[in-house]
Amino acid sequence: MSLIKNGEIIPYFQPILSIEDKCVFGYETLGRLKLQNGEIISLGNFFTAKFYSWLEYKGICQQVASDYKAIDNLLQFKSLEKIKNDPNKKSKLFINVSPSLLEDNSHGDEYFSNLIDSIEKVGLSPDRIVIEITEEYIRTGLKPLRPKIEYLKSLGCLIAIDDLGTKSSNLDRIGFFQPDIIKIDMQILKMSVVDRNYEQILYTIAQLSESIGISVLYEGIETEEELFHAMSFGSRYIQGYLFEKAQPNLIKREYFYHTTNRLLAKFYIQTTDALRARVSWENEIENKLNSLNLKDLKLNNYMNYASSYEEIFKIDRNIYRFFITDIYGNQVSPNYIRGLNNEILIDYGNPGNNWSWRPYFLNHIYRTYRIPSRWVISKPYRDILKNLILRTFSLSLDDNLIIFIDLIYKESKII
Repeated sequence: MSLIKNGEIIPYFQPILSIEDKCVFGYETLGRLKLQNGEIISLGNFFTAKFYSWLEYKGICQQVASDYKAIDNLLQFKSLEKIKNDPNKKSKLFINVSPSLLEDNSHGDEYFSNLIDSIEKVGLSPDRIVIEITEEYIRTGLKPLRPKIEYLKSLGCLIAIDDLGTKSSNLDRIGFFQPDIIKIDMQILKMSVVDRNYEQILYTIAQLSESIGISVLYEGIETEEELFHAMSFGSRYIQGYLFEKAQPNLIKREYFYHTTNRLLAKFYIQTTDALRARVSWENEIENKLNSLNLKDLKLNNYMNYASSYEEIFKIDRNIYRFFITDIYGNQVSPNYIRGLNNEILIDYGNPGNNWSWRPYFLNHIYRTYRIPSRWVISKPYRDILKNLILRTFSLSLDDNLIIFIDLIYKESKII
């Protein structure tokens, strides 16, 4: 093998931390080439045009392709041996596997056989192996991959989907592979720090993962802010330079225990402070609304609601809009809207529209079954037309009518 003649192929290991027990959960194995002069280079871009050019510039080899299988097998074997000898007998090895290597063809069959043979030869229990399926367009579709994935699962291997949210990633992969772990692309996490739209994507992924029993791993964590963001979106596992970069040696299981304890305490303080501020705001608005005694207002003509709509807008400058529906979600009043110059606008175009499909409506119905006389408060959401972040306060006025009051919300982040 021309690469090996010019240096040593060695695996590096980046630790993956479990937030749950504050210990090392496992390692992602990454290929490195140690040159004769001691220089270490990554094999992460192995087989790319850029890597070919770099090798030619260094004068290392002219034909890289012939090395690929042997190098990949060698890296896998060395990685398996290293984990087998780890004093932490619970640590897991994340092995990156391209989907093309699991296809139903001679190349895929050869790779698969070599992987199984290496596992058996080293004697590492398969339940300590996580097959990390990398992002790659699958020309033949997902179906040809199923037999090998199912066999790996039957051995006890865990399945992870890498970099959810980039390139060819689709939600159908979650349904098809039924993974144990999904890794979230670090670029989405970094964008979520400054862009609420990406925040909501992560929130949705967290909800989906929790509902179907998948653990979430955030990679590329470099700062405390990114760590706290990941934790607020359900990250069970963490990987990144904030804790450790890839290195040739494994570390003690409890290596990050005290550091993680300190960070968890800081996260708790920041999170609970933000929650207290949110609850305080909610209580303030609720008390103001209760001062109006809305249930006592006459509703004989809610198409021109109660002549006291001005009173509703006066109680708080963040009240943007309100309207009334029946219990089936049909709007029975106009929209009363605060204008740019604080004037009150009446939009008669909405009566008859049905809002039963809106999450805040169903949330109101659910919660009023439990406590009928209380205000129901929605989570923050973005108004599509006005691009405003709103929260909706709703109250059942009687057995047939519900009032919905939208307030402009300046988010205080939970982290």
